[in-house]
Formats: sequence, structure tokens, C-alpha cells
Amino acid sequence: MSDTLRFLFRQFFLKPPATLLDQHNLQGQIGIVTGSNIGLGLEASRQILALRISRLILAVRDLAKGEKARRELAHAAPWAIIEVWHLDMNNYQSVQDFARRCGALPRLDFAILNAGILKVQLEINKSTGHDEVVQVNYLSTALLAILLLPILGGSTTRKAANKPGRLTIVGSETAEWAKFHEKGSNSSILAAFDQPRYSICKIDTTLRNCSRSSSSSGSVAPSRAPRSSSTS
Repeated sequence: MSDTLRFLFRQFFLKPPATLLDQHNLQGQIGIVTGSNIGLGLEASRQILALRISRLILAVRDLAKGEKARRELAHAAPWAIIEVWHLDMNNYQSVQDFARRCGALPRLDFAILNAGILKVQLEINKSTGHDEVVQVNYLSTALLAILLLPILGGSTTRKAANKPGRLTIVGSETAEWAKFHEKGSNSSILAAFDQPRYSICKIDTTLRNCSRSSSSSGSVAPSRAPRSSSTS
């Protein structure tokens, strides 16, 4: 069976086991989902709320779209505090401001870094000089992950219970399809990523971000999912 057929089979015929409330009750916990106004982020938020989380932060670029998602989610989860926080992954300052705001939370139990984009044409980020897909899906995601790790590990309540904070970074199966011709060359790897090749970007995200872990700051749980549309 070809890689394409295997991919289609998994997408349409395989289903992960359900997460049951009696096994994973999130009451009393605080969590973050980035890119949570649409797609995977919205669905993840919906399922997290079904596990009775007490406070969920929707981190989005467009606050109006985030508020719309919040109202939809709140209708089905009246017990939870659902907040919409601004986060622009195209802007380093926005990422740092968001992480600083997270540091003021009484606790942070988990963060799902899902925000990502897919663009057919190469578009350079004017403030950083990098391809916007690389900027959002890798560089800013890596920065946010690094900034959140000490916050995820900072809860004395969780430490006492020996329950580390968790960081999940959503990647893409397209990383397995990539042909990385620059591997082993003396040229800049980052310069090679500044090309309109989404799968190459996801290779770096999967191998570098998801392998980060810190026993003192929580655990990093890699997660891969196909992404076919932009999230904000």
C-alpha cells in the first residue's frame, strides 16, 4: 500500500480511543489551546471541556473569531471559565507578552500548541525576514514552548501530587513525506526552510520541538495531526 493510501486509510477509517471522564477528570485544572477558534484547536477545546476542566484559555490571533468560538463552547460547558487571549504567532513580541501573561496564572496544567498556517505561495514575514509558515509553525512555536516550560513546572500543588505539567505540540504527518535535499550540506538550514515547502517545516517542528523535555518543568508530549487549513 502506498504512503498516500495509508494516509487516506488512517484519516477515514481509524479512530483514536475515547478519553473517558472517569479516567481523566480535569476539574480544578487550567489549560491553554492555541489556534482554538477553528479546526483541530476548536475540537480539542470541546473535548477538553467535556472532561470538566475548570478554566480554559483560547489563544487566538483574531479576538472576534475567538469570542465566537468561546460562546459556542460555553453553551455546552456552563461550568467552565473560558477566556479568549490574544496571541499572534507572526510576532515575537506578542508571543512574549502572552507567555508573560501566562506566568501570572495561579497554575498552568497543560498547553496544546496547535496554531499553524499553510500557504501555497512564499510570503516573508516583514518583522523577522522568514517565511511566514516557518515563522508560525516552527520559530514562534519553539519560542512559546520554551517560555511556557518553566510556567508549566511551577505549580507547587502539582509538584506535591507528582503530576507534571504537559506541553503538546501539534505537528503534521506531511513531515514523513518531505525530501530534505539540504541535509548534510554546509548551507544554512534555516535559509532552506524559508522556502514554500510545508512538509520540510513540519519535519523541523516534529523533530526539534517535540523532543524537548524538562524533568523540572513538566513533560513534552509530541502530537501529530494532519493540517489542511489555517488556524488563528
